Amino acid sequence: MRLNQLISLLLDVSQIDRMQLKLKTEPLDVLKLVQQVMFAVRSETDQHQIVLDAPDAMFYVDGDEVRLEQVFYNLLRNAIKYSPEGGTIEVRLEQDGDTICIAVSDKGIGIPAADMPHIFHRFVRASNADQYNISGLGIGLYVVSEVIRLHGGTVSVTSREGMGTTFTVRLPVAV
Repeated sequence: MRLNQLISLLLDVSQIDRMQLKLKTEPLDVLKLVQQVMFAVRSETDQHQIVLDAPDAMFYVDGDEVRLEQVFYNLLRNAIKYSPEGGTIEVRLEQDGDTICIAVSDKGIGIPAADMPHIFHRFVRASNADQYNISGLGIGLYVVSEVIRLHGGTVSVTSREGMGTTFTVRLPVAV
């Protein structure tokens, strides 16, 4: 399964580089999608508690369900991976004007300040990952940023080394 995921990510990188990654968009309730991903990811950990903070509302975007699912899987799995001591991972959804904001926060190892400007680049990993024996190729966040860009959105990060990280995805509300 891990090998299939790796091959899929490398194919995505190749398609992104050739500007051939295409989206199949439709009106999509992001809250429902995030809940499905959270349910699946919870079964992958017994050290972490994944909690949702969202109003009881529908959050519609014009999105590619498969690609956005990939984005949220990646962000949640990274939160788990980079929180080796366990703990709570919080997912927050809110609407801010014509934007849906989805934030994934952990209390893990954080990202060193020097790495922050490059964290969404291809083959870049947090420089402190090796000291915690955290493996990876540094392509997941690159794919996340490109998929969100193709959706007309943005992804940003705030972090303090040793204190945790928050990734915030902003997507336009479906018209």
